[in-house]
Amino acid sequence: MNKLIKPLFIFLCLFVFASCNEETEIDLSQISKEARFIRFDSAFFNSDTSNIPTEIERLSALYPEFYAAGKNPVFWKSQRNDEQQLELYAGTKKVFKDFSSLNENLNFSMKHFYHYFPQVPEIKFYSYISNLDLEYPILYTPEQNICFAGIDLYLGPDKPYYQHLPAYQSYFRQPAFLVRDCIDAVSKPHIARKLDAATLLDDMIYYGKQLYFLEKMLPQKDETIIVQYTPEHLDFCKKNERTIWAYFVENKHLFDTSQDLKRRFTELAPFSKFRMKFDAETPGMIGRWVGWQIVRTYMAENESETLQQLGQETDSRKILKLSGYRP
Repeated sequence: MNKLIKPLFIFLCLFVFASCNEETEIDLSQISKEARFIRFDSAFFNSDTSNIPTEIERLSALYPEFYAAGKNPVFWKSQRNDEQQLELYAGTKKVFKDFSSLNENLNFSMKHFYHYFPQVPEIKFYSYISNLDLEYPILYTPEQNICFAGIDLYLGPDKPYYQHLPAYQSYFRQPAFLVRDCIDAVSKPHIARKLDAATLLDDMIYYGKQLYFLEKMLPQKDETIIVQYTPEHLDFCKKNERTIWAYFVENKHLFDTSQDLKRRFTELAPFSKFRMKFDAETPGMIGRWVGWQIVRTYMAENESETLQQLGQETDSRKILKLSGYRP
């Protein structure tokens, strides 16, 4: 009996290992496009302050994207000597060190992106100090294939720069979310969205597609990074998935176009508003997480569907029906 059990055990271990590593089996060796952060922040805040006009000419030749609005020496001198920006730059050096790990993660993820979207030209990624421009932590211009990352917005939720924000918003200021948010930004132009008379389900599926794209581009990342939930919030979703889905179905919310429903379940908020006693335990935007589970199930049931096809599909009823989603 032992002679039979041993090879069976080895087979099961190999099977589980292969299943867990399915997403890393994509051959990236033939993808020549590379991705790394071009350090405008470092170049700018290490520039010579004794000769601003000369430095402007030097830097504008190397980083023309940052000087498109002009080369006014007075403006650029004030930026170079601004105390808050100098402090923020010093903070990024402590948090991100030499950027080698960030660049490895970015390059690995973008290799996956180029695998699914080979037609997209190589994208440039610039790191810079945004002076706490919270409205645009990441700014992607697909027309120019340039992505700007305000790294001063990813120093950690406990930093004093974000203490004026509610806790559920400062949570997003984690260093671990920087590459994730860059990939999210470059993926969004490839995800179509229904806008006219959009139902709650339409929005759930749209955001679910975004999360599914991230899952494919960040195959080694924890789900908490992809969905930006605490482990406790993610655990709540998984344990209560059937109850959450039953709530949407029984209350006939899925095909409702109410903006109030979208605010309660898909828009940024400290928690989702079921208007029940457990609301405080829930994460915000829980409808997005449910949409992700529907899309996951749909893609598992429709293996011939490509990521590009999924991105352009806006028929949420079709996705729900063909998914056979039954938590």
